[in-house]
Amino acid sequence: MERDETAQEAQEEIDRRDSLLEQFNHTVGKRYSTCSLESFEDCGDVHKQAVLRGITEYASNLPEEVTAGRGVILFGPVGTGKDHLLVALARIAIEQYGIDVMWRDCLDVFSEIRDRINEQLDQAPVIRQLISLGRRFACAEWHFTETVLQR
Repeated sequence: MERDETAQEAQEEIDRRDSLLEQFNHTVGKRYSTCSLESFEDCGDVHKQAVLRGITEYASNLPEEVTAGRGVILFGPVGTGKDHLLVALARIAIEQYGIDVMWRDCLDVFSEIRDRINEQLDQAPVIRQLISLGRRFACAEWHFTETVLQR
């Protein structure tokens, strides 16, 4: 009986992670459907290689990093792979550790607020969500990459 319960719990966790991954993939769209750390192309660029090493190291300690409130911020020009690496990291969080991930692109958030203003709708729900996230991470320690992704 205990074995059956354990197997059922394991299957429920697999199903939960599959559901989280399906939701995440729907949110990020087809453009990022093949993103993984293994598929990231550094093109021999030492800066991109350094960032990939940092993300890979962070991913290997992901539960501890999340529990400690430490996150990752990538910055750099368009087309350098920031979203690719963050989508890959989010997939690791979901698939390997069952961590629920929320993906919000800044432009989408600002567009949503602008649209709500244009349609004379209440912007408060969007702003409350941002404030909530800000409070959640206000005391967090963030890892900044030492090098900026360069094109």
